Amino acid sequence: MKTQREYKHPVHKEIYEEIKSCIKIYENKWREEFFNNFRMLMPTRGEFGWHFDELDEPYLFPGWKESGQHSELLGNQTTRQFRDTIQKIIQEIGTTQDELTDAIWQEKGQKHAFKVFFPVYLKLRELGYCRQELQG
Repeated sequence: MKTQREYKHPVHKEIYEEIKSCIKIYENKWREEFFNNFRMLMPTRGEFGWHFDELDEPYLFPGWKESGQHSELLGNQTTRQFRDTIQKIIQEIGTTQDELTDAIWQEKGQKHAFKVFFPVYLKLRELGYCRQELQG
């Protein structure tokens, strides 16, 4: 008899299914495909990238908000608020800048990047951000 998987948060089942789908399609490259451009949201050497230039402007460009492919949460945030949320999660988890930099540049491989990124990604999804806006 197959046992029912238990999830600590409602979004965990959705993420589990997304990962299963990625593994089925991409096999050994599933980690890279799953995160796609998520690493671009992470601070490199303590600094955020080009997409965080206009801090007090809405994060979503005109038209994106109305597309329905983004969460209400991100649709109501400025770039600064989104950046600060990411930074707060990184600090709460205790991820170091060296770990982030290694993961961003994949210096230690995809498995290491997954170990570094997944807790941040999971927390962002738990807060209400959706896959499309985090994986871009």
